[in-house]
Amino acid sequence: MSGEIVCGRCVHYEVTWDTRLPHGCRLFGIKSAEPPSRIVQRNSGGKPCQGFSEKRGKPDKPAG
Repeated sequence: MSGEIVCGRCVHYEVTWDTRLPHGCRLFGIKSAEPPSRIVQRNSGGKPCQGFSEKRGKPDKPAG
């Protein structure tokens, strides 16, 4: 994967009920106003988030 990590594509990402801190990461216990991957990168010396795990798409329904 190249470029910035998109938290919305991660299995650990969640949208919180807090309008001031709408982005959350269940893995790292983060709630923030910005995507959690940015906070992780900033606090890990510039390393991209190591907890990113891409969501799998829903399986295709058989033609019926």
